[in-house]
Amino acid sequence: MGKMTLVVEFEDGKEPPFQFSENFMGSGGMLRSVSAFDYKDDHLTDCEVGAVIGLFREHRRDFDVWCDEFEVDSEEIERKLNLMG
Repeated sequence: MGKMTLVVEFEDGKEPPFQFSENFMGSGGMLRSVSAFDYKDDHLTDCEVGAVIGLFREHRRDFDVWCDEFEVDSEEIERKLNLMG
């Protein structure tokens, strides 16, 4: 089943009410969840991302060992972190 994430900005106090139905926006899709906050507030800032990546680079061998331990791709983690900042 495909899923989409939409981010829509409204003026304060002009947010529309949400209704959960079997035909969201006439698309036949079901609205599964709604969040009324700025999702970017929980993301790392550019400086925070830089600090984490700097640590990874300085201690690359340790980082790679931990990535191997958890069977994850260190380059993929770094790519995702760069998307956050």
